[in-house]
Amino acid sequence: MPIARELPLRIRALNGLGRWMARGGIRIAPFDPDALRRIAARKAGLEDFDEDSRFREALAELCRSAEHDAALSLAGRVAIRNYVVHALVNRLRYVHARKTEPEVANVELEPPIIVIGLPRSGTTLLHHLLALDPHARSLRFWELMEPIPGPGPDRRRDELSRTLRDIKRMDGGIDGKHHFDVDNPEECMLLLDATLMSVSFWVFAPVHGYLEWLRHQDQREPYQVYR
Repeated sequence: MPIARELPLRIRALNGLGRWMARGGIRIAPFDPDALRRIAARKAGLEDFDEDSRFREALAELCRSAEHDAALSLAGRVAIRNYVVHALVNRLRYVHARKTEPEVANVELEPPIIVIGLPRSGTTLLHHLLALDPHARSLRFWELMEPIPGPGPDRRRDELSRTLRDIKRMDGGIDGKHHFDVDNPEECMLLLDATLMSVSFWVFAPVHGYLEWLRHQDQREPYQVYR
């Protein structure tokens, strides 16, 4: 069993500052949908989210749940907020690609092999074993996190590698729960993040209200984006 480790001093200090400011009614890194959209638009250099009522409701529910259900520390707030912004950037790139290269949507796909199962039941091991087949094409972690590159040199793999190094410094036992590596085959639910209708938000933060909302949503449209 992995040994629980104390968080680095800088993270403990940041969380302590967050608690002190919260007692004074000061909320840092708020989960405001409009603010998150503006940040994502600046990062991506794009503005078209292809917004509709479902997208706006999903983002509002996710933000509400992160703000009121999750009881996040300040470091947690910053991390999850950045994750939501990252999903919004991926959405902007997806919408842009769909409109500038519509022919991609008509490409015939090979039937996929899909592994499903309960947590801690060996699905990751089976996934990794299947990915060893030279005739299979698994999706790597860095591809799932940013399916579409931004302009300029493609730094997606290097950027995720740096992020993982920071995460593993903060939680030295994380690989004992699920081994993360940039080139590992990883769970394809991450492709749903850009729709704002993805269980991965709940995996990374206890946004239980959002999960309950998500359970009652029609998933056909998100899976069209996934395709």
